[in-house]
Amino acid sequence: MDDRQRAQAILEAVGGKENVSSLTHCATRLRFYLNNGQKVEKEEIKEVPGVIQYVESGGQHQVVIGSDVVDVFDELVKLLPEDAEKQVNEPKEKQTWYDELFATISAIFTPYIGVLAAAGILKGFLIPLSMYNILPADSGLYQLLSILASGVFTLLPLFIAVTAANRFKTNQFIALAIAAAMIYPLTDASILDSASLLGLTISFKTYGGAVVPTILAIWAQSYIERGVKKVLPKVTHTVFVPFFTIIITGIAVFALIGPLGNGIANLIGTAYFSVYAFSPILAGALLGGLFQLLVMVGLHWGILPIALINIQNTGADTILPIGSNGVFGQFGAVVGAWLFLRKGKDKEIAASASLSGFFGITEPAIYGINLKYKMPFIIGSISAALGGAISGFFETKAYSFTPVANIFTFSMFVGPGNNFSAQLLANGVSFFVALVATALWMRKQMKTVSISEEEQKIISAEPVASTNLSEANLVVAPLNGEYLPISEINDPVFSSKSMGEGFAIKPSEGTVYAPVSGVVELVAQTKHAIGFTADDGKQLLIHIGLNTVELNGKGFSWQVKQGDRVTAGQVIGQVDFSQLADYDTTTAVVLTNTLDYPEVKISLTDKNHLIQTK
Repeated sequence: MDDRQRAQAILEAVGGKENVSSLTHCATRLRFYLNNGQKVEKEEIKEVPGVIQYVESGGQHQVVIGSDVVDVFDELVKLLPEDAEKQVNEPKEKQTWYDELFATISAIFTPYIGVLAAAGILKGFLIPLSMYNILPADSGLYQLLSILASGVFTLLPLFIAVTAANRFKTNQFIALAIAAAMIYPLTDASILDSASLLGLTISFKTYGGAVVPTILAIWAQSYIERGVKKVLPKVTHTVFVPFFTIIITGIAVFALIGPLGNGIANLIGTAYFSVYAFSPILAGALLGGLFQLLVMVGLHWGILPIALINIQNTGADTILPIGSNGVFGQFGAVVGAWLFLRKGKDKEIAASASLSGFFGITEPAIYGINLKYKMPFIIGSISAALGGAISGFFETKAYSFTPVANIFTFSMFVGPGNNFSAQLLANGVSFFVALVATALWMRKQMKTVSISEEEQKIISAEPVASTNLSEANLVVAPLNGEYLPISEINDPVFSSKSMGEGFAIKPSEGTVYAPVSGVVELVAQTKHAIGFTADDGKQLLIHIGLNTVELNGKGFSWQVKQGDRVTAGQVIGQVDFSQLADYDTTTAVVLTNTLDYPEVKISLTDKNHLIQTK
């Protein structure tokens, strides 16, 4: 059942759209005010897949969804009549364009980063096997493995279409149709490489593995689809919304987005040769530092053919040795990150991305770790600029062409009069500077700050008796006060543990501490709730008070925002409980991914608590 079907089922169970007076949502719940509460089918609501619990409180009908609440809310809004009051209590926090860009890239690539890493590792293994004739390239086994390794990269637009459609809130199947149209010319030899349309030369066979054109295409689709829906009668939407959206978006892709990308690539190539003629060191630093960014946006495919032409015409090329530093810079950065990342999903991704990077496939490193943490990507790029400057200073060359650079392809730098040792030095600088700098940065990020004597009071001083539980997984209390079993909180959603294991706090003061070392995933706009993903994978939600969403932020003050890194015990905010005098201030601390762990242990004393996971 998808989000739209889930929204439809919930709407029917609360008495239909005519019964909804207003709808809001908070961090985990849909909150309905209904015209007639007697029409609610409580058991039907609980049976809807993805619904955790149903609660009626103070005339408000709450449907607990969890982390997917925003997606279901968005679908419900589409189903409600125009005059229904719809308020988003938890919209996405405003971000800078820089943060939004990286968040979008992460959202698009993260769901299948493991697949990219697996294919990259396989592709990397095949390069030396073929190069040294261990497994001939014309053998059946090599051809089969090559197909399995290359398919995901050539057809990457299809993967991007699905996740980009989710990100931009547009139809996945229309997105897949557009991405398929971009790839299809590569599969049919009868289709021309290019053709003229309205005076424009349109290239058809340039979108295999295209990243940015696909993202831009789906982004454009999201606006075009909404525009078409507004123009056409609803009775025609099923067929003609896809019909017109595909045509308009498709023309935009082939006539505008594609040529724009090719034009930018040509400009970059021309600029590179001009700068190289002026100063090989400067050209090396610029291209080396920017090369993986060009890979990320797909513009490198406009430059690599120039390298191939150079080798064909003159027997040597300067682009490939400089560009190879970009590979070793990002490879070094992800290895440095892996060394100090705490155990968890990111640690696993960094390990597989490091192996993939060893073979010259950097996409898993870039999209899985380096861009997610931002600084590793920057460090990798700066290190590559240093390596590129060295390659430029010695004017190193490549004498054979390969789009992948790794230790097994160093032979392409062997040729008459070339300084092979200088190229090894350049790649080594790119790798080791990135590795050391990223490791030092990541170590600082992962290091828990020292905790003051006052803060020490809220950390469990007593070890857990079970030897099967890791002491490293201690969780710091976010508030001082009396610690209670979560079953004693006066809210059936929390007390029933529908949201997960945890504990409750009756606060004695308003200073709020980070419960774990990790990343802030959510700060509610109404400020009553904050969520974290710990470095070891635990996901915690702190919900301060009951029904305090109604205060709309009054009494809450946070010193952190979504995306910030925190360390356990760090002061992150203040709550003025005098402003909450009319509310139950009992605070829930919930391990929302409880089901990920075979065993969760809660230990409580008067001033201490801990959550440990096996």
